[in-house]
Amino acid sequence: MAQAATAARAEQPPGQEPFGTITCTVPNVTIITPLAHEATKLAAVLRPYGLSPIISGPGPAAVTACVQAQLADPEGAPKLIILAGLAGGLKPAGPLPPCGWGTMIFGPKNAKVRGRAKSLVACTWPAVRISSVEQALCLPEQKRELSGENDADFVDTESYWFAQKCADNDVPWAVIRAVSDDRDEILPPAVLRWTLPNGQTDYGRVLKDMLRHPSLIQKSLKLGKKAKSAMRLISDELARVLPHLATKVKR
Repeated sequence: MAQAATAARAEQPPGQEPFGTITCTVPNVTIITPLAHEATKLAAVLRPYGLSPIISGPGPAAVTACVQAQLADPEGAPKLIILAGLAGGLKPAGPLPPCGWGTMIFGPKNAKVRGRAKSLVACTWPAVRISSVEQALCLPEQKRELSGENDADFVDTESYWFAQKCADNDVPWAVIRAVSDDRDEILPPAVLRWTLPNGQTDYGRVLKDMLRHPSLIQKSLKLGKKAKSAMRLISDELARVLPHLATKVKR
């Protein structure tokens, strides 16, 4: 389906077209990522299916508006919306899976999503419990406290509002997240200022903060490496799931 013009798209390098006269498409499926760098990591795996990730921007209001834009698409609402992106870990890294599908999702005051995630074929990562908060958690003690409230595995700032918006409009949804910062890691607060409301990275702010606080360089490199590995887990999982949603068409 046509993606809403108001939503940003990941820039995609030119790629080769599938060989032969038959190609696969995934009709009426939308993939949303909160951040631009997440979308970039998924672009290659989505391209063969005629999909392009939509960047919502971070936080509750941004992802809610993004879903609303898809519902208002003049070509028809999607039949499935998948939210994909990074999350913080709320349990020790050893027992906690690094990637998972959100099936139990909590919001403020431990409110649960009034709806169920769509079960997809060929998933290899397990179901996880996700707790969504309005502001990212930076300190280990904050993550431990939140996990103690609802036994959640992951924390993010979008899944609850995304899933509830879909459920309220009877649109099937799924959430896949991968951990970029573990429970016992400190997330530098400066990192939260490096993302613009549209999900793009504010490189000017990044440079300014690093010049003022050189210790951020090593910390951000470590975080970036973990984020890249986490997004690879999601990309590989979508590569397993998408063929079961695809429709073959003649070219």
